[in-house]
Amino acid sequence: QSKIIDNLQSQIKWLCHKFFKGYKSNGKATIFDDLFVEYKELNNENHTQYTIGKYGIKEMKDDHVAYSTNSHIVFLPCSLILGIGIDEIGVSKDLVGCCSPIYKTYKINTNILLPSFFNFYANFYFNEVKRFITQKSTRREFEFDYKALHKICFNIPSIETQGEHAKLLETFMQKLQKEKDILSLYKKQKAYLLKNLFI
Repeated sequence: QSKIIDNLQSQIKWLCHKFFKGYKSNGKATIFDDLFVEYKELNNENHTQYTIGKYGIKEMKDDHVAYSTNSHIVFLPCSLILGIGIDEIGVSKDLVGCCSPIYKTYKINTNILLPSFFNFYANFYFNEVKRFITQKSTRREFEFDYKALHKICFNIPSIETQGEHAKLLETFMQKLQKEKDILSLYKKQKAYLLKNLFI
């Protein structure tokens, strides 16, 4: 089962590399400011707090208290959220919430970019251009240099191509999650058998 999971992860990595490396600019690359608009919305509403990490946006379930937007940054659907470190990237497709004020939130221009596509593309692309958009830090090995970030360009395919690639990658990700769930069940079965066989 672990080999099945490893094989799927390798296939996903290969597909991302094949897709994302193959996009051509046709002489007109899209700049950061055409794709994203930075915003910080303040109001009196409370929102569920989310954190941004290596695996994207995750709800803070350890504390169910809603956080005021006066001290947190609000994000709306179709948002790009960047944390301090290069691995702290999240793409919100249908979530509304708030996160730490140390994060940056950007509204995605959905006329050019599909959030479902960018959810896969973001980590790959930012890792590719890491040396251009990060700076050394005492807190982390790399941190975003936001001035440099706004100068970078993206080779973005058509909306149709984005949808096709996102759909295929999502199919692989769903298959991967199913196999991980099966592995989890196997581990529970193993623990149960070991517990009962050696009583």
